[in-house]
Amino acid sequence: MVKSTNRPKYFSYSGFDERLDSLRADVIVVIDDVESLEKEFSERFNMPVRYNLTNTRGFSLEIIGEFKGILPTNVVSVAKRQKSTFITTLQLAHLSDRFELLYNDICLLTDQIILILLGKIRPHFGCMYKLVEAISIIDIIQSFAEVSKARDYIRPIFGSNTKIIKARHPIIDLFGQQKPIPNDIELCKEMNVILITGPNMSGKSTYLRQIALLQILAQIGCFVPAEQARFRIVNEIFSKIRQHDNLFMGQSTFSSEINHIAFILNCLALATSITETLCRSESFVILATHLQQLTSIGYIYRNLANYHFDIIYNDKIHSDIDNDSINRLHHFQSQTIFDQIKEQNTIIYSYILRPGICKDLHYGITLASQIEDLQTVVELAKCIAKYYMRKKESIINQISNIPNLLMKRVIIMKSFCDLIYDISNSTMQFIEQQRIYLENFQKRMHQYWTTSSSHDDDDDNNILVESISSPTIENN
Repeated sequence: MVKSTNRPKYFSYSGFDERLDSLRADVIVVIDDVESLEKEFSERFNMPVRYNLTNTRGFSLEIIGEFKGILPTNVVSVAKRQKSTFITTLQLAHLSDRFELLYNDICLLTDQIILILLGKIRPHFGCMYKLVEAISIIDIIQSFAEVSKARDYIRPIFGSNTKIIKARHPIIDLFGQQKPIPNDIELCKEMNVILITGPNMSGKSTYLRQIALLQILAQIGCFVPAEQARFRIVNEIFSKIRQHDNLFMGQSTFSSEINHIAFILNCLALATSITETLCRSESFVILATHLQQLTSIGYIYRNLANYHFDIIYNDKIHSDIDNDSINRLHHFQSQTIFDQIKEQNTIIYSYILRPGICKDLHYGITLASQIEDLQTVVELAKCIAKYYMRKKESIINQISNIPNLLMKRVIIMKSFCDLIYDISNSTMQFIEQQRIYLENFQKRMHQYWTTSSSHDDDDDNNILVESISSPTIENN
């Protein structure tokens, strides 16, 4: 039974037990007596009166409104709250005690009935668990079928690699105000690492979550939002996307991020060739970063692919929008929006994943330039950005000559080592011939270094090949 200001509510229906029905009848009599007192006081004071039932005071009458009359002599307690007056009489006190006894008896009797009922159904718990499991599976399948039919999902297939054509984010597709922009996902053994770059709010984190959600949907048996979908079955999904604050632990977003990184740095994992011969497939890794330097790893490792998300904006750092940006814009936006970009200094996110490295720099400055109060800061940021861009270009120009220089030195050293090897294996009668060749080699090298600065790389390689070519030495 549940106490309330109205009629009590019970956990078992009437007619289940005679003793319980008798106690319920007594409770109804008590409630009727309280309601009769409520009606009597309302007619006496000519004011609205209602009864309340609380665990501390029991039954009490609430006179609603400003009461300035004289209370009867049988009132034992009076309390005022705002514009209401609460009174308790001797009769209400006796009814409260009577109700409390009946309530306790009903609770004890109900507990006994529930224990007896549990004892009877305990042998059938196994069937009940199976029934609950079957109902839950039916509910899941019905939910899968409903969302798949309503959103035009397709049935995924499984294979050795992952390839999804025009995949959509399932949450945005279901609850988003606009249709999500579809993107392709392709992961295979030869290209199992993807590095994604792009501005803030361009869709990098959403794309990562989309891949994880689609993988989960496919492996639990649901259709996926895409035109074509093939998945490789995975055992675990590890993610490190973003840390949030934890109010219960007293951690801010920054401290939570630092603690998470500290846990990673404090761990030590050593492994070498773990069942290398048994490993037929490698894990798939997808990274999203703002560090442009990481994209150069793709030149070293062939299994890494660079992708990026584009943005289109009216960049005031440059004189006009470059032709590449205009061409990219026409792929996914109309001419009307392009005219809008020219009129306003706005940023438009395409949310389309494209191969290559993100070339949109200083997008933060362009975004901040939309705020009128930050124009002074924006102009200063533009000057600093120009300075660092020129400095970066000069450093890149200096570094770009280093690989060519190293390549030249390696080729020369290899040729010189070959000559030393030929001399060591030749007889004394060919020493004079070797001396003449070395003098010629020295002259050619001097000619090569003096002319290399005025030729491009192809001409340098031709001169280098010509300079190190030696006549064939025939052994008698």
